[in-house]
Amino acid sequence: MRLRVGILGGTFCPIHCGHLRMGIEVAEQTGLDRIMIMPNNLPPHKDAPNVSAQDRLMMCRLAAQTCPLFTVSDLEISRGKMSYTINTVMELTYQNPGCAFSFIAGADSLIYSVWYKLDEILSHLEYFYVLNRPGVSLEELQYKLEKMNLINVNKIIWVESPGLDISSTHIRQLLAEGRSARYLVPDSVLDYIKIRRLFR
Repeated sequence: MRLRVGILGGTFCPIHCGHLRMGIEVAEQTGLDRIMIMPNNLPPHKDAPNVSAQDRLMMCRLAAQTCPLFTVSDLEISRGKMSYTINTVMELTYQNPGCAFSFIAGADSLIYSVWYKLDEILSHLEYFYVLNRPGVSLEELQYKLEKMNLINVNKIIWVESPGLDISSTHIRQLLAEGRSARYLVPDSVLDYIKIRRLFR
């Protein structure tokens, strides 16, 4: 029986409790064996992160230590190029034939971002789990998917989750203003941010 792994990708600048809760919610509802946190190097649909890739990777590793469900991959960072999900998924499936990979994303990401070769990404995945996000409905997602005419659209699964309405943007703003981000990020990550003087 293959190990079922969910890929939780993102900039993680910084990783926060909302990300971790997302992984746990999907695993509990779908039976995934492991959640692989994967910080990207240079996201194709966002500005370059304002902290180094190594700092973001270290914060992810610290956050992952809070739960045995999580692992961290440096695949996209070590590649050192623009991060495209299709390249990542193809490499992971080739290197790990004993694993069945799924991708995890918020509904806002799937609806509002441009996904390079999404149908091909889906062809290599077991499923693509999409979590509800504030202000985004299942009907909006269905409308977007209908316009895309995807062959593998049946692999996209909507997951209802109470979630945590936390954003990295808001955390960065708090830290830049000298305010507390406690309980929004794991304590170990917050300690690292303070030591490294990030987001000042």
